Amino acid sequence: MRLRYTAHAKADIAAVHAYIAAHNTSAATAVIRRIREIGVTLSQYPNIGRATDTADIYFLPAAPYPYLVYFTQKSEEIIIVHVRHEARDVPGREDF
Repeated sequence: MRLRYTAHAKADIAAVHAYIAAHNTSAATAVIRRIREIGVTLSQYPNIGRATDTADIYFLPAAPYPYLVYFTQKSEEIIIVHVRHEARDVPGREDF
C-alpha cells in the first residue's frame, strides 16, 4: 500500500525533531526514525491502528516514544495526517 505524509504531518515531524534536537540530536534522530517506521508498518498492515472519535481517522503509538501517528486510509493509500505528543489534546476534525 502506498504511504503519503500530508504537509501538516511533515511540519509536525520537523517540529518534533527541532524540539528534541535542541537537547539531544541523537535522540531526535531515533524518535523520527521510529515515527517513519510506524508509517512503513501502517503501509504493510493498515488495519492495526486504533479508531479516534473522528470518522476515518486512526492512530498508532510510536512506542517507546510518547508520540501518536494519526492517519487515514484512502483506497490503496495510507495518509499520515498528524503526529502529536500523547500528552496533547486529540486533534479535532478541523485539524485534519
